[in-house]
Amino acid sequence: MKSCYAILGVPGNASQAEIDEAFRKASAHFSKERLVEDPESVTRLRAIQDAYKILSNAEMREGHDRKLSTAAQPSAPRPRVVIEAEPSRINTLLITMVLAVVAMFAIGGYMSYSRDQTRKALAAQELAQKKLEAEEAAKAEALQAKKDADRVRAQADAERQDRQFRAESAASAKIAANADLQQQNLAMRLQENERRDKERREAQAKNDARQKVYESQRRVATDKQTIRDLCQMQYGRSNC
Repeated sequence: MKSCYAILGVPGNASQAEIDEAFRKASAHFSKERLVEDPESVTRLRAIQDAYKILSNAEMREGHDRKLSTAAQPSAPRPRVVIEAEPSRINTLLITMVLAVVAMFAIGGYMSYSRDQTRKALAAQELAQKKLEAEEAAKAEALQAKKDADRVRAQADAERQDRQFRAESAASAKIAANADLQQQNLAMRLQENERRDKERREAQAKNDARQKVYESQRRVATDKQTIRDLCQMQYGRSNC
């Protein structure tokens, strides 16, 4: 009995992942051109596919292991029964004709079987190729999805940083505007204080001037009264 493990080139305790990898590598050697040019390749590919089918199914693999274990045990030789006969020439001719007919049917059946196996092998290879293409497409789609997610995340981060920058700029502008307003208010208060000081100094100067005029007029009036008193005392009249 041919071991499925030996056909796929894996040990008897191989895992399912190792069996899948061995089948993928073995199937990759049989291209469409090789299957068409070499009919024996169809048989080998069919054997590989059958071995993979058995080892991929837990129950079939267990039965296969039991058969291998049974085949490994020595069995008693079967007795052979030899029948000696002396066929006639007619029987020999009939046997030859029957064998020829059987051979023709066998050749036709083998050719039909080979064509059928070739079609099945090609279909299996196309299915395996489509599976690989689907896996590659899924990987590419997952990679593209990751790239899209990274791009969306980067765009969101950029927008968040832009909003933060605008908010900080607005806050800085507001602070600067408040500082300018406070500076303007301070300048206005200083101007108002200067204006009031100036008005107070001017008012004080006017008061001082009026006081001087008043003092001067009072001294003049006092002097005139003193002169009138002296005239009255000296000459007996107020007008000297």
